[in-house]
Amino acid sequence: MQFLANTNIDFIGKRKPGYIFSIGLILVGMISLALHGGPRFNIDFEGGPPIHYLLADAFGNAALFEHYQGEIYIYRNQTPWHQATNLYSFSV
Repeated sequence: MQFLANTNIDFIGKRKPGYIFSIGLILVGMISLALHGGPRFNIDFEGGPPIHYLLADAFGNAALFEHYQGEIYIYRNQTPWHQATNLYSFSV
């Protein structure tokens, strides 16, 4: 079964239109960046979501580390188990 009958495509002969298309696409992107004030990476280094780490060892010792609004909160386990959720452990 043959899907493509004629696969003899002259890519080398079509390189000039390819170059023109590529350069045009790059220019359109550069003009768009210039008109919109540069790239917008949408990275927020202020505040942000809280980060939770639950660290434990083989002996049953565990601690929950939370980072929220520049503060670090550490909760050590008082029982042989430690529970962590996606909710804040401290009062806001």
